[in-house]
Amino acid sequence: MKKIKFCFNLLITVILVLTPLMTCGQSLNPDISIITDKEPGAPVLHGLASVTASLKSKGYRVDQVNSLPDARGQIILVAGRSRGDNEAAKILKAGNHKIPETEEALTVWKSKLQNKQALVAVASMIKE
Repeated sequence: MKKIKFCFNLLITVILVLTPLMTCGQSLNPDISIITDKEPGAPVLHGLASVTASLKSKGYRVDQVNSLPDARGQIILVAGRSRGDNEAAKILKAGNHKIPETEEALTVWKSKLQNKQALVAVASMIKE
């Protein structure tokens, strides 16, 4: 139940923060690249499916990739774990951002990646 609540809260946070990014000087139909861990867990897949469906229903073209060099969208959304060999962890470390080392901790911030608007959402490790 905690995982479902966590994923729902992450989904709402991403939508609330991403919506202003999509309306700030971007074209009417931007490409959005979602960068995720190579093997995201079931709760993450569920949340990403909801975010992707919501964006597509609004007419946005969305692609999902595993690395920053593969991201070709006008806007980049990075979602991943705080540890490991994934883009979210690399960006967290490179930007010297901190995340509490507790279960279900989350940090979200706006950024520029590859000269594109970006939203980065990094979660602490969730116990399986």
